[in-house]
Amino acid sequence: MERKKLIRRIATLALIVFIVSILILIAQDPYRNWQWKNHLKRMDDHLESLTANYQQFLSKTAEKIKSLPVDPGIIAQARPEILQDRPRIRLYLWMSDMKGRFIFGAPGSL
Repeated sequence: MERKKLIRRIATLALIVFIVSILILIAQDPYRNWQWKNHLKRMDDHLESLTANYQQFLSKTAEKIKSLPVDPGIIAQARPEILQDRPRIRLYLWMSDMKGRFIFGAPGSL
């Protein structure tokens, strides 16, 4: 008889722990959804900021190009911006003519 009581108490305790765990998981769901949406919004904002910065960089570089062949000084100014200032981001600035031939690039041609 004692054994049945012990098994019943353990099973009741396990059921209570299970129910509490399920309730906690259900309660966390709205918070985790909010966290995910907030993360996506921050990533979108960051992406927009990067896009604006890179577009500004490209516009400034394009304004400096007056004729072909491109002045090596322009390329020398673009390389630190691309390679050193943002080492974790792969950014390429290449220019080709209408026939697809390589004119200049930073980093150089592969």
